[in-house]
Amino acid sequence: FFLGLCLVSFGLVGQLTAAEDLKQLIADLESTNSDTAWKAADSLTDMGPAAAPAVPALIKALGSSDKQLRWRAARALGTIGPDSKDADRSLAGLLKDQDPLVREYAADALGRIGNASQGVVDALSAAVTDENPQVRAEAVNALLSLDIDSETRIALVVDVLNDADPSVVAPALNTI
Repeated sequence: FFLGLCLVSFGLVGQLTAAEDLKQLIADLESTNSDTAWKAADSLTDMGPAAAPAVPALIKALGSSDKQLRWRAARALGTIGPDSKDADRSLAGLLKDQDPLVREYAADALGRIGNASQGVVDALSAAVTDENPQVRAEAVNALLSLDIDSETRIALVVDVLNDADPSVVAPALNTI
């Protein structure tokens, strides 16, 4: 009996510690010390879907002036997956970020979250012609992972390519 009680107690302590750790990571994400905020975002990424309670703080971090924090927050939201659906609008906006790594992780996260709303699909379709090949590849992969029928997907990409600058079309087609 005593051994069983000890095991249950240790199990609860482990759960409380995990909840406390998550709470601390969320607080660290808002730190003015960049290194602390980056480490918090990286740790939330490692937690995957278990970090879902951090989604509001990660969405806030997407608006940071620190590009390192923006791409790390986008990456964390992607590993959380569908529970990050509230981040779709912010992530779609990041597809126009000046930093290509931020755009790349935003596209990846949108694909992992899987929301095929019109705004997300439009933003990813536009990113198919991004100047950066990794961003283009992530945008294509994200579009392929969304639950939209293939005819609609092809029509979207064709429309984007028709409207694109000819110097961008060849690299975009190569990516596809």
